[in-house]
Amino acid sequence: MGEQMNSDAAGRLSPRAAAGIARASTGTVVTIALAAAVLSYSGLHGLAVESGVSGTLAWLLPVCVDGLVIAASLGVLHATLTGTGAAFSWLLVGLGVAASTGGNVLVAHPSVTARLVAGAPPVILALALEQALRVLRHRAGLPARRVVRKTSTATTLTAALVGVSGDSAAQGPSTPARTGTTSRQPRAARTGSKTAAARALLAGAPDMPIADVVATTGVDPADARRIRRALLAETTGSATSPVPAVA
Repeated sequence: MGEQMNSDAAGRLSPRAAAGIARASTGTVVTIALAAAVLSYSGLHGLAVESGVSGTLAWLLPVCVDGLVIAASLGVLHATLTGTGAAFSWLLVGLGVAASTGGNVLVAHPSVTARLVAGAPPVILALALEQALRVLRHRAGLPARRVVRKTSTATTLTAALVGVSGDSAAQGPSTPARTGTTSRQPRAARTGSKTAAARALLAGAPDMPIADVVATTGVDPADARRIRRALLAETTGSATSPVPAVA
């Protein structure tokens, strides 16, 4: 039911509105993630300094720990889009969040409130990244779903049309078209035979009335007249219209 409601809501959104919401959501999530990363960086940087790491290199610890969370989250996104296993990426996400949270809690003031505040940024960073990845997964998955939806619709329409065509063929509505096609060929043959017969008849009896030629051969009167003129032209050598071709 939830998926149906989401599909209905997505169908009511215009592409421009959906893109605007996605950009606003991504911008908000990125802002939150940056704020959480800065707070987490501060705690892990202090932990590195307290552990004896030089000040010039202390920044590498938060980059490694929080960078692991970011890289693992991108690995989850890649695994989701490609259909591969994401278990290892999720494991790295969990390890990175745990390490960052633990490091921030260690350098916090020894009170419950201070430790909760210190441990919140890594968790917020992970949640913000997951929300951003959800948006990216949704936007990356929309074209594929649209293609599948369009393909499914086209397949359904094709199947319906084939079914209708099959029923129509079974009932015989298309028979006149086939009959008309096949009947044209015998008609052309018959016309050619009549023309040839009329030519032969007029060649032997040039003065035969056209009505008799038509009654004898069944040729069209106009064709009979053309044949007679052609035969007379051949006899007298005058230039007249050509003899109709015999099929």
